[in-house]
Amino acid sequence: MGLSGEKPLSEAKTKAPNSEYHKNEPKVAARQAEVARNYPKRAAGIDELNGHLSGSDGPMVTALKTSKSTTGAGCWSS
Repeated sequence: MGLSGEKPLSEAKTKAPNSEYHKNEPKVAARQAEVARNYPKRAAGIDELNGHLSGSDGPMVTALKTSKSTTGAGCWSS
């Protein structure tokens, strides 16, 4: 109930900062690392949507494994 006794239209909620918030890593580098971690999952999901068995390497996963990174560090390994 609100101060006037009526139900409020909305609630304001906040999230306390966690360990991710306090990293000294630049934001761009942090986002780059997050995206790189998610690539394999997304590629596998696309392959599954296109009829490839879960756990097998479809064309998206294969392309991701064989592609070169622009930083020269390679892509990812399984």
